[in-house]
Amino acid sequence: MRVGLRTDSSSIAKAEASGLRVLSIADACAEADVIMVLVPDTEQKRTYDAEIAPISRPAVPALRPRLQHSLRSDQAAATSTWRWSREGSRHLVRRTYLEGGGVPALVAVQQDATGHAHDIASRTRRHRRHARRVLETTFTEETETDLFGEQAVLCGGVSALVRAGYETLVEAGYSPRVPTSSACTN
Repeated sequence: MRVGLRTDSSSIAKAEASGLRVLSIADACAEADVIMVLVPDTEQKRTYDAEIAPISRPAVPALRPRLQHSLRSDQAAATSTWRWSREGSRHLVRRTYLEGGGVPALVAVQQDATGHAHDIASRTRRHRRHARRVLETTFTEETETDLFGEQAVLCGGVSALVRAGYETLVEAGYSPRVPTSSACTN
């Protein structure tokens, strides 16, 4: 295993101290049979275009679905892409793993240009023992349900809760200024 990091990454020393071989992203990808793209969503397309796409030998990247949607058709056609994700926060995943359990997970193979993406996704999933139950899905379904959960439920849900708290207090006779400045925004 090797880790590809930006040359200015603050994680280089930590990865090396853990015994991992650290290379530039491009060099690590050039040696890899399987590539796990573990960068923030906002960095994925730039990282893929600059570091992964130029590699001439095929590898099988595990991509976040949002990146798959942004690949050019010629990039996507030559790439086996798969993803699996746990359905729980990092803290919940860690806690249930330490307790000997796990959380549900999703696995999706968008494209299998190499003929090995399903097998690699399965083997990777088995090694990540924190998955209790695995559901097959598609990249589109995973992307859209993930975005819905992040944007509509988490973001929208919090604002709806604040609004409901405000309305409840005002309907109970409190001044509209008081819930706004204290109970609903702290």
